[in-house]
Amino acid sequence: MNQNVIGNKIKELRTLQNLTQFELAEKANLSISLISKIEIQEENIKINTLQNIAKALNTTVESLLKKDNEYALNEQVIINKLNKLNNESKQDIEKIINQLIDYAIRNDEK
Repeated sequence: MNQNVIGNKIKELRTLQNLTQFELAEKANLSISLISKIEIQEENIKINTLQNIAKALNTTVESLLKKDNEYALNEQVIINKLNKLNNESKQDIEKIINQLIDYAIRNDEK
């Protein structure tokens, strides 16, 4: 995959999570200069670095490597919002989502 695409995805996810390069670097146990170089495509990304960044951004290496990331970014926004909730609220939302999915499946089968 193109280094430009990966660097852009990392920057998009970082900014969606309101993280600075410094904060991402700390979470990923990397230097801020490396994060900066990756985002502006001045540095090739090693797999272990990509794994650290994916973990710090609460995503997967696979999602960072996908060509179409709009869906992945939307998922990430939802996950970030859910992570801010207490367990009871998360369970309530999970029940609602499951009901909506079941309803959609029944309607799609008609």
